Amino acid sequence: MRATLQSATNNWTSDDETALILKLAAAQTGLSLSQASDSVNTLTANFSEMVKSIHAIKLEAQKISTQEAQDILAHCEEFLNRVQAALVGFQFYDRMHQRLDHIAHHLENTLQVVSDKGTVNDPAAWQILKDKIKKSYNIEEDRILFEQVMQGKPVKEAVKTAARHAKAALDKVEIF
Repeated sequence: MRATLQSATNNWTSDDETALILKLAAAQTGLSLSQASDSVNTLTANFSEMVKSIHAIKLEAQKISTQEAQDILAHCEEFLNRVQAALVGFQFYDRMHQRLDHIAHHLENTLQVVSDKGTVNDPAAWQILKDKIKKSYNIEEDRILFEQVMQGKPVKEAVKTAARHAKAALDKVEIF
């Protein structure tokens, strides 16, 4: 046992350890995405069924011209408005899912560079990786965050800048 530990220690490199940690992070991100997607898919299916049921209730209530029917229609509209608000929440989940998916892929791509002794110290390989990461973004605040980090800004500052941009963009959206 001691001989095995000693020979493993003799072959130890920080690059190998970095690769293992990156691999673990990519795997955890992938697992989280998979489990979250299952839950959101269930929620989405249930919301769809609830909307169908409410529309059926609305159709039946529209056939009746009593105050009770009008009250039912008002409750249906309120319910549908709440579902619409929940769907906005799902849009934010979709963005988060997209970001985590990017993180998992970026970690895997970084792992390839780090684990290859021929590319780990090659600036061109790292530039190719950064270009690939940059091209993968389709959300503006993600591109801003990338630029801020690549310019050497502290993480907290980069996050604040990207968040300010996201808020400014959201403030421009008219909800009607």
